[in-house]
Amino acid sequence: GIRTIDSPIQIQGEGLEKVKPQNPPAVGEHTVAQLTALGYSEEELKALAEAHVIGLPRK
Repeated sequence: GIRTIDSPIQIQGEGLEKVKPQNPPAVGEHTVAQLTALGYSEEELKALAEAHVIGLPRK
């Protein structure tokens, strides 16, 4: 997997936790959720995917 380097910036305060390096989201992982939140219907998303305008996650 892809790893990132640790941030040299240290911020202290209550309730703050540093997040460990992690893998980036997969291509299309959040596409459906984000476009649905913007008001796109399931039919519109299917049409966009068929036209290769958007990429959807593989199942």
